[in-house]
Amino acid sequence: MPFLRRHVRPAIRLHPRPGFVRSRTASKLGGALLWPADAPWPTCPIPHVDPATDRAPLYPVMQLRRADTLAEYFPADADLLQLMWCSHLHKGTQEEEGRARAPRPFVFWRRAADVTAPRARPPRHIPAASDFQVIDCALHPERVDDLPHFEAWDFRWLPPPDPCEVMNAEFREELGDDPSGVYCDESTAPGIKLGGHVCLQQMIVAGPFSQGSPPRCDAGHPLDNLLTFADEWFYDYWRHPPVDDDDERDPFEGVALRTVLREPGALLGDHLLHVLVCRRCPGWPISSFVTLS
Repeated sequence: MPFLRRHVRPAIRLHPRPGFVRSRTASKLGGALLWPADAPWPTCPIPHVDPATDRAPLYPVMQLRRADTLAEYFPADADLLQLMWCSHLHKGTQEEEGRARAPRPFVFWRRAADVTAPRARPPRHIPAASDFQVIDCALHPERVDDLPHFEAWDFRWLPPPDPCEVMNAEFREELGDDPSGVYCDESTAPGIKLGGHVCLQQMIVAGPFSQGSPPRCDAGHPLDNLLTFADEWFYDYWRHPPVDDDDERDPFEGVALRTVLREPGALLGDHLLHVLVCRRCPGWPISSFVTLS
């Protein structure tokens, strides 16, 4: 369907697999991030439901190199992207209301060459729940072309035509009783990824966005998907196997978040965490929201 070409976005599926990565500057999940020894470690600026945990040190999650991923998701003066999060419940949010249980992400960009004396280790920080801790993983980046999730049209985030309606109308004879299912299954890459499109799934359970209102920053600029953090296995692993994985591999054998979490399968569960970025505003501010599959 030629009209979909304008919606294609590049994405990097990260495919974490357990393994220690020694290099401080490498792309990795978990492990030591390249942080200057003379710079204060960031703390959560948002008041917590439990005041005793206010200003808790952020938990280091992931580091990505520009050279391993997509240059367009790095400011011109940066070659490292560092993701941290706070796992405590935050006051005045949907987390406090019990609508979502997901960490609050924070993103930092820097130039690796500027860090001449790296910090040996982060400060001690025990997340509120062990399901938000990651284990050390090597990343295996795979570049893909990502199409919008089919519910982007249901949410009225994208203008017609709706590809599911087109496929149902034009391809029923070739594809059987449910042609639109082909688009639903194959369009949006699952798992942990940089760029591409968000996996909207069935509903947004936490975030400032809603049906008919595509995500925008406070200045009104459109937001882009920076990172999706989701279970590669949970979300139809067998429909999107990594290109170097054995086609006969059992998708139930410890894939993605089931092997990268200290509490396997607990992080987000059937939720997906999305980190969005405005690449027009100074400092590239981020937002996040959570969807339920």
